[in-house]
Amino acid sequence: MNVTGRKSYGYLAFMVMISACVVFGVGYAEFPVPATSASSTSCNGTQNTSATIMKPSNALTYENSTFGFKMNYPSGWIMHEAGPNDMHMVVGFLAPGEDMDNPVNYVLVQIENLPAKPTITLDQYAQAVTDNLKKSYSDFKLVSVKNMKISGLPGKELTYTMSSGQSNYHNILALTVKDNKAYTITLDSLTDKYSILESSAAEMINSFEFESTIPSIGSTIGAPLMSR
Repeated sequence: MNVTGRKSYGYLAFMVMISACVVFGVGYAEFPVPATSASSTSCNGTQNTSATIMKPSNALTYENSTFGFKMNYPSGWIMHEAGPNDMHMVVGFLAPGEDMDNPVNYVLVQIENLPAKPTITLDQYAQAVTDNLKKSYSDFKLVSVKNMKISGLPGKELTYTMSSGQSNYHNILALTVKDNKAYTITLDSLTDKYSILESSAAEMINSFEFESTIPSIGSTIGAPLMSR
């Protein structure tokens, strides 16, 4: 599924604000993640949740047969698929009013091939991402960590704040691991936009669903996120 009339460089332009989250030597591009509707806990503890959100009547469905997943997104958001890249970006969704050439608020889906051996667990991947964020941003603050379900699989949701340049961000990063691949859904949000975008991003994350087809993940994703 491709968006006609839009060039990949326009999409990649708004992906420039990616922070390298290194996990076990694999580079992970940082993008804020939406907060789920389920209650969260402080970073000192976790809470098991498994929220199911029905598709809103005005939502659209994005389906990617190449990577074997689908998800809903609000009709007012702009969907754009990424061309071949080394940041593991598959598709992005720009919030209403965002400039394609210079967006700052968006949801991004990334998929990373993980090493076959040793097997990397969800907890290990989440910890590595967190450690790298701490190294990338001097003012990084982990607000909460939550156990969740993503398409029925164990997942993690990290909520954190940081700044880049003159801008302050309140981000959420949701991830899961399946068949030696890490799937990350993130919301990149300016602090003053977080309360507006949080619920839409949460619905998008909770609607993420793996399909029965086996994804043909290969060179189109680029080098592993954890290998930069």
